[in-house]
Amino acid sequence: MTIIPQRIKFAANKITCLQPEKHLDIGCGSGLLLRELNGEIYCVGLELSEAKARLCDVNTRIVIGNACHLPFVGNAFDSVSALEVIEHVSVSALDDMVRNVHNSLKNRGVVTISTPFYDLRSILLDPAWYFGHRHFSGADLIRLFNPSRGWECSFTVVRGGWWEVLMMLNYYISKYVFNRDIFVRAWFESRRTREYLEVSRGFTTMHAQFVKNI
Repeated sequence: MTIIPQRIKFAANKITCLQPEKHLDIGCGSGLLLRELNGEIYCVGLELSEAKARLCDVNTRIVIGNACHLPFVGNAFDSVSALEVIEHVSVSALDDMVRNVHNSLKNRGVVTISTPFYDLRSILLDPAWYFGHRHFSGADLIRLFNPSRGWECSFTVVRGGWWEVLMMLNYYISKYVFNRDIFVRAWFESRRTREYLEVSRGFTTMHAQFVKNI
């Protein structure tokens, strides 16, 4: 049984509330978000390589392509998501990605973003940060999705705390030291989920939505 992390469910709920007819998930990976949305919304997943796309076992359309050169006609989608994606896009290419997302959305379409939050606790306890994994502040997102570029901020919120950090450390130790699945995954997941639902202000993951207004 696939366990869907609460941060994915949080984003899926925000997208479902928009009631889009057609949704694009950039960097769909193994299809966790698509699995949450499947059956309610017509979805298209985008992945960078065929090898990664094969990991997605959701019964929906998967397209091989680059977020900075989206292979779709303009104004094709009511909503777009990029969960844990922008931190992997090179700094020089981020503006191109945002411009392409804007072009792919219908007017008043919405992009849903999640990314590691720029907080000292989150940064120092993220092993990947020491190897170039980026974290974003609210100001960083506003710069990317600026009103002068045709965006309107719908909301930003930061969720996830100490259990999110412990789950991440568990993941790295389990995978890279012991080459196995996460230790006592269900136990950690239940506590991470409770924290996500009950603590309104976190420090690990920033969620945001921006509306295309021109």
